[in-house]
Amino acid sequence: MRRSDCDQTVRIFDRRLGSVCEENVYRGRAMRWLYGTRIGFIASEFAAMTGTVNRAFGAWYRRDGSRAVIESFVKEHDIDLSEASQPLEAYRDFNAFFERRLKAEARPVDHAPESLIAAADARLMAYEISDKLVIPVKGRAFSIRGLTGGLAMDLLGPSGTCLVLRLAPADYHRFHYIDAGEQVVLGRLGGLWRAVSPLSLAWQRPVFEQNRRDVTLVRTANFGPMVQIEVGALMVGQVNQSLPDCCRVSRGGEKGWFSIGASTIVQLFSERAVRIDADIWQKSKDGIETRVRFGEKIGCKGSGHTCGRNANSLAMAIEGH
Repeated sequence: MRRSDCDQTVRIFDRRLGSVCEENVYRGRAMRWLYGTRIGFIASEFAAMTGTVNRAFGAWYRRDGSRAVIESFVKEHDIDLSEASQPLEAYRDFNAFFERRLKAEARPVDHAPESLIAAADARLMAYEISDKLVIPVKGRAFSIRGLTGGLAMDLLGPSGTCLVLRLAPADYHRFHYIDAGEQVVLGRLGGLWRAVSPLSLAWQRPVFEQNRRDVTLVRTANFGPMVQIEVGALMVGQVNQSLPDCCRVSRGGEKGWFSIGASTIVQLFSERAVRIDADIWQKSKDGIETRVRFGEKIGCKGSGHTCGRNANSLAMAIEGH
């Protein structure tokens, strides 16, 4: 890989501003070394297989001295502290701040039964599922069998919709249920801890099929069976679940959270179960991620690929901002 390939940016559509901006993926010399040299590639594969980096990284940011990092992190990423459920001085270490909860009013949830909501603060891409394959605009195609370990092959059918929600390090890192229903944890798979950044995906590594991941079936009230996969990643210390493996769930309720790092959520829907908002669908076709917030409408119930954007939902999203 050439040096210039490591200084990539990804294009992000901001729904509130109605414009596309660029997000810098490359961060520091370490990332250039990992993704731009042969020795770095070997080192990153070793880290992915052993989990050594994750354990060390997690331990470092759980020590008391890591509190000193919080303030600079907040300034660098322009994090709105008024949304946090606790004042800054209440967080004992950096990881505690990373796992922070938000005030309920910071993320109003669209409770209209027909509204499909975002499960997390994230950068979102929507794809069609065809012949049980998800084929991104750019990057490596992945199979439903590989993604779920074959656990969801008979639950969804050969076609449908796939949502990939990429959480950046500065994001709110708790994730939530998109609808009321019943959940069954199908399995906890994989054992690798590769990075899930666009740079890692550009290497064509089978991240979503080999990384540590939790696979859950949620029989939703309005969107039929939905399979959700939380994907662990390099420097993500742990995927944590809030509820028992089998239980009733509610729309907007907390499903779990990621410990320190960046991470990804993948959601799979049956054919004709959901329609994605037209702006998100078009941007995804153009290879552009859309920034979304937990609780806002991103689609609706029903067949077809796209639906119009609900004006009330947009107003809620802007108020939540």
